[in-house]
Amino acid sequence: MRIDESLLIESYKNNEPIAKLQKQFGISKSHVYTILKKNNIVRNKFKPETINRENSIIEDYKNGMIIKDILEKYKINDPASVYCILNKKKIKKKFEEKRNIDFDQILKLYNGGKSPREIGEVIGRNRSLIRKLLIENNIKLRENGYFKNQNKNQIIKLYNDGKNISEISRTLNCSGTEIKNILKEKNIIIRNSFPKFQNLDLYKDNIINEYGKKKSSAIIAKEIGCSDVAILDLLKRNNIAIRKIKGESHPAWKGGITPFHVVARECIKNDNWKKLCFEKNKYCSEISYMNKKLQCHHIYPFKNILKSSLMKHKCLENEMLKLALINDSRFFDTENGLIITDDEHKKIEKTKQDCHPYWKVWQAFPEFALKKFDFTEGQYLSFSANGQLDAQDAQVLVSNATTEIKKIIRYEHYLGTIPPHKLILTAQVNGIIAGIAIFGHGANKNIPKDYWELTRLCVPYYVVRHFTIKFLDMCVEYIKNNCPEIQQLISYADPNVDHDGAVYRMSGWGKEGKTKPSYCYFDPNTNQLKHKSCCRRVKGVDKTEIELAQERGLIRISLLPKRKYSICLHNPPPPSR
Repeated sequence: MRIDESLLIESYKNNEPIAKLQKQFGISKSHVYTILKKNNIVRNKFKPETINRENSIIEDYKNGMIIKDILEKYKINDPASVYCILNKKKIKKKFEEKRNIDFDQILKLYNGGKSPREIGEVIGRNRSLIRKLLIENNIKLRENGYFKNQNKNQIIKLYNDGKNISEISRTLNCSGTEIKNILKEKNIIIRNSFPKFQNLDLYKDNIINEYGKKKSSAIIAKEIGCSDVAILDLLKRNNIAIRKIKGESHPAWKGGITPFHVVARECIKNDNWKKLCFEKNKYCSEISYMNKKLQCHHIYPFKNILKSSLMKHKCLENEMLKLALINDSRFFDTENGLIITDDEHKKIEKTKQDCHPYWKVWQAFPEFALKKFDFTEGQYLSFSANGQLDAQDAQVLVSNATTEIKKIIRYEHYLGTIPPHKLILTAQVNGIIAGIAIFGHGANKNIPKDYWELTRLCVPYYVVRHFTIKFLDMCVEYIKNNCPEIQQLISYADPNVDHDGAVYRMSGWGKEGKTKPSYCYFDPNTNQLKHKSCCRRVKGVDKTEIELAQERGLIRISLLPKRKYSICLHNPPPPSR
């Protein structure tokens, strides 16, 4: 679409803001500035009348005019515009809320028994300002209203009547700490917060019944009016197995992996995946060749694939997220499906979830694992008794994008793909991969030739934790010693997937600020996330990105800015004299 430059210039001369012109013409801010510069249009902020207006605002502010009056006088909507002018000229802002306040009225209300909070509500100011004015005028502040004698007596009476601290706090709208201080001041012994209820056995059958319906001890305690400790004590005395307070059993549960686990497990695509796996293995167990009560087992754990998929699609709303999970092809790879009987599946699943997937099968069926997977017996013995790999003595090696590396990145890394790259480094213990780092120029076309970006960093779940930092240090050291042409490494921590850059900070990488907020697209036709480049303007097609996105029915998803980190590999040359 060709831009009508004359219309844009006319709109700008009529004081239309740049942001509005961007939306109106579907172009970037820099494009607007380029058109203005090309047509020799002086931008508003450089015009003499603009400069005179700014000087006039500063003069008025120095003469005592408050921001509110300045906004009305100059017909400015946003106070930030005025503050920007003051900051530019380094004008110190005054605590102007003190002006135009009738202190005699405040004093009269305070002496009449009103609290600073109540006075603030009357005159439309905040409590802290009222307190500050009283202190500046040498007015001795009264004790907090809750500590008045009548309130103290009321608190003591309620406590002696059997009310607990939280109930008194709700009744009198005060804090538990204030109540405790009053009780200690009067030498009243504070009762145990978790008393043993003598009459709790009267509700025994009801409590056991409710607990059996998956209600938590905290919810039952709240309904009865006692502590959850007393509920748990009763359940233990009656030999009731106590559930772990996590997931859906936790009182603060707000949903999580479990609902999405069901979504991905019970969709039609999962049924089709099972069917294809069964057909591929002729409806027989791969271990015993039996065909009774067959199971389709994810070799690489379903839980880990789900975790990486949830990370990738976290920026989506719940309904879109469910659709994206169902259409994530990583769940439905037939080479990751192992057909076994129900008994064989139970035997494999006896081992812990955080062990290596091949070792997990080897532990239950060693002969089958040696035939099925590429690991030797010596490699299986490299793992600990829990099936984890201690990678402290790992070696860093240059690797190609092998099948094993592709598999780990696909199932472990939230992006799941290997981008164009210059170098792949792996940490290996006895030929077993313990870490993968991929370096290249990334998607940034402006990156210098002597810079590399860390585009993928992945330490598999079966490696003993805290190895990530050591592995990152080993990669930096390798590039420093073997790639002298590379001066600096950069990387980005993505808060959209809960990455905060802690790994880079602990490895000594420096902060380089944040990128601009970005966006991506969700395609409701394929239910997949797409990079923003999918709607880049095509040569010969006279349409903007917005028009292309609308034409294709794509939904724009806003993303948070990424945090940039870097590390210098070689000392910079001294400045020339």
